[in-house]
Amino acid sequence: AVGVRSSAVARLGRWRGRGRRSLRHPGSRSWSSAGASTRRTSDASGIFGWFAACVPVACLGDDALLRGAAWRVLWRRLGGLRRRRDLPAMESDTKVMILRLFGDARLPAMPEALLHEDALEGAGFGGVADFVTCTDLPEKAHVLQGSLPSDTPLRFLRPPGDEPWQFQFFATERHLLSYVSHLRRRGQGDRLVMYVDAWDTVWLGCRRNLTRVLEALGRPMFFGAEFDLYPAGLPGYPAAVTEYTNRGLEYCREFRSVGSRWEDNPTEEHQPCLAVSFVDPIRATGRIELNQANGMYLNGGVYGGKASELEIALRRLLSKQALLRTESPQMPGRVFQTDGRTHQFMWNQYLLDRPEQVSVDFGGAFVVNLATRSVAPRQFMLDKKTGMIWSEVFQRPVCIAHANGGGFADSTLDLLHAARTFRFDTTVNAGLVVEDMGRFADRGLYVDQEKQDRIVVDSSICFGPLDPMPGWRGIMSQVNMITPHNEAGFEGMWFFAARPKEHREGEPQAFEVGAVQHMPIVTRKGVPRPRRRNGTAWFEGRNRFEIHYFNLPVGPGECLGWRCYGRCDVTFADLPKDQLAKQRLGQVPAGVWQGAGADLIKGQTIRLDKWRPHIHGVGVIAELTGVDFYSTAESGRDER
Repeated sequence: AVGVRSSAVARLGRWRGRGRRSLRHPGSRSWSSAGASTRRTSDASGIFGWFAACVPVACLGDDALLRGAAWRVLWRRLGGLRRRRDLPAMESDTKVMILRLFGDARLPAMPEALLHEDALEGAGFGGVADFVTCTDLPEKAHVLQGSLPSDTPLRFLRPPGDEPWQFQFFATERHLLSYVSHLRRRGQGDRLVMYVDAWDTVWLGCRRNLTRVLEALGRPMFFGAEFDLYPAGLPGYPAAVTEYTNRGLEYCREFRSVGSRWEDNPTEEHQPCLAVSFVDPIRATGRIELNQANGMYLNGGVYGGKASELEIALRRLLSKQALLRTESPQMPGRVFQTDGRTHQFMWNQYLLDRPEQVSVDFGGAFVVNLATRSVAPRQFMLDKKTGMIWSEVFQRPVCIAHANGGGFADSTLDLLHAARTFRFDTTVNAGLVVEDMGRFADRGLYVDQEKQDRIVVDSSICFGPLDPMPGWRGIMSQVNMITPHNEAGFEGMWFFAARPKEHREGEPQAFEVGAVQHMPIVTRKGVPRPRRRNGTAWFEGRNRFEIHYFNLPVGPGECLGWRCYGRCDVTFADLPKDQLAKQRLGQVPAGVWQGAGADLIKGQTIRLDKWRPHIHGVGVIAELTGVDFYSTAESGRDER
């Protein structure tokens, strides 16, 4: 699809001697009658005319060559100019998009790669699907291989013999074509076959019927879903005319500014749904989420479908891939024809050209791609009754986790695998949990109306152990609060980790300062104050700070503290008397400790001299970065 400005459109009209209907935007119904027109119908990009041009596939990868070929076709076919010297100079802002790459030609004949005999032994039998992978280092697939059910072997697609070979992108497709063709010829064309990346995937033990999941998608093939379109739009990879569609699916979870992490009635786990990701650092009730994305784009790390349909798609894909150029001026030092980005680009375009054959795995029923919007440990949970790992983004148990992103999500994949194996959760809570905020507010709350610079530590917001692990490490990720208004006022709030020291009756309470936030949180001014007389009230405001950006390490025994320069709309209730009655000698008394504001430096000791019998409507979530298999005493190391 070639987009040119009005001057070129007018010249085309004059050369042709007559005007034809112009295209307002590529993909419109008037593509079949593409032509020149002097009528100015610009779109948002400033282009005044769109035209279709058929150019060689080998032009992909060289943006200048692609534009030049399309420009020449445009003037020769519509302008009637045959000699190169008659062609006008190409406009610098000529736009090119991909209209279609995979047409309706007869299914091409492609040579099939020879497979090792181990790959075909028992093919089509065992488990609900055939899980296959392709790698020249099979020993690095031990995590995936060991995590699959005992009746589901992992099949390695590789050349015959024991000679060494080197993996390249599209080698998977060549070997997979041989495998699915073998199944189809044996009458197993309806067999579900799933390709899984060898090194960066793990089976997390869901109990879904995968055949039923494929039927619910309504397409015979699927690809894993991610939240970002890649690499279309980058140099060498023109964007497509056709846009992705979410097919009008319902969302996997409701749109809530601040609410429970888990739906009471999520979409049935076999049915597709549209995942949405929220990433605004400050969220509050009554506030519209600004930065969100839908999980509707393709990722090529895990895909599959019926063997006969995979064979059709693979033949078409490989026939086009063979025509691609090897070198690209946009990618010096890399082989465009076999590059990983080219692999993703070609499959993306196949999906757009063949939507009746291929679907994105809406709802993550097959695979959860971790990067970049589902990479945080706080977005998962261990169901201790079933031992399955649940995804907060997709609101269902995870079957396969894939650490896409070139190593970006490897640590999260390792953590999820360990969490499932040793049955521990991926987060630790301190203080009030979101699900209990309504009941806590029913008690009647006060608002902190102090204005002076102060430091506050609430001993009810301290982290405990992580069952069943002897120790853990993490970073503070989210702070959730009950606030007097939908949008609360915070005039400089610093969070930090505080480790209480032994309490001595009649003396200020000492805390060792841990990690400290490197800059204060300041929200917009002008938020109205609550009524002056500070009586108990039921507050419906909720506020959430995403503080993982500050990378505040924390561990068991540490508490959440904060320094506030002035106004901070934090709510609190009276401390129940039964909590004071449980006090033990040397233990920090339950309640809130407060002192004058001062600079916070990691490792220093602060002493807070004011104690109040309060408990704040505040909770914090820490996401794990590691676990210990030995207690502090056994390991002999400092617990910090």
